[in-house]
Amino acid sequence: MKLKRLFGLLLCVAVVVLVVLAGIRFHNRTCDEVEIIISDKGTNSMMTMQSVEKMLKAADVYPLGKMVKNIHRDDIEKALQKDIWFHKLNNLSSKGSKVILNVAVKVPLVQVFPESGAPYIITADGYLLPLSPDIHDKVIVANGHILTQYAPKLKVSTVKDNTLKRIYKVANAIHNNEIYFSQYSQIFVAPDNQLQLYNNIFQHTALIGYGDDIDTKLANLQIVYSKGIVYMDHSYSQVDARFAKRIYATRKQ
Repeated sequence: MKLKRLFGLLLCVAVVVLVVLAGIRFHNRTCDEVEIIISDKGTNSMMTMQSVEKMLKAADVYPLGKMVKNIHRDDIEKALQKDIWFHKLNNLSSKGSKVILNVAVKVPLVQVFPESGAPYIITADGYLLPLSPDIHDKVIVANGHILTQYAPKLKVSTVKDNTLKRIYKVANAIHNNEIYFSQYSQIFVAPDNQLQLYNNIFQHTALIGYGDDIDTKLANLQIVYSKGIVYMDHSYSQVDARFAKRIYATRKQ
């Protein structure tokens, strides 16, 4: 019995030693291949595999030729943060001697045309960024009485302009719903700061007030459309969805 226990103990020790040695051997491996995956980019090209590789090489943190144990997530993230479109490093992993980087790019949400100053982008995580020619996906347009101008490192949450915050909230609600996103292409800010949506399918304007209860208002509009109350013949110029329990439709003159 004692011999059997001793054998079992020695077997456990041997397994632990093998695991430790395997770990040491793994971390002493040299990276001989790098795979870069760009997430959330759609058809946009603000960040590419080539641009990521270039930034990492410039910071001397490109994994190729380095020992796995010397490749650190913080170093890679710090290098990529120099690109304003970098969102986060989703994952840093390895498979054998191959290192895999999964890089997430900021998602363009709204293209803003302020009353004065250059147009800019609001990203899904609320950053104001310069307009980029590398944006190819559909982006909601916001224009009208918008006073906030672009400034580096500015976020929607830190601006004093409540109108921009309302635009951001409404745009998120539209962007996160495939049906709404296919219908609404523009957010217009009237002189009284109330918001209007342009429905590019029915070709009319939907009044939504100051964007409060936006989920309910969009759902109410969808009920109207789905029941055929506002028809596809483009005979209505305006639908008023500012009220909780009623919607008014105005025919074209």
